[in-house]
Amino acid sequence: MIYIRISVNFPPVKISRSAETFRLSVINKNIPNVVAQITSVLSDAECNITDMINKSQDKIAYTLFDVDKAVNDIIIYITTSGLLMLGQY
Repeated sequence: MIYIRISVNFPPVKISRSAETFRLSVINKNIPNVVAQITSVLSDAECNITDMINKSQDKIAYTLFDVDKAVNDIIIYITTSGLLMLGQY
């Protein structure tokens, strides 16, 4: 089980993990549409999300995705405005 309990920069997070999954961790500005953009890219890569948690604290958000296959070929760029540019290579 993953815990982030006492942190100045991150909200508390608690999520268990299955041995058959791969974990993707995303730290981003707390703005609308980030999770939707990431799930869209995971869907395009034919990754099934088996578990997910998203927590935010002020201007920062932290999301954990457990997926059914490795996500090595996914590139996530975060621009200076906080918007995500997602794609595969």
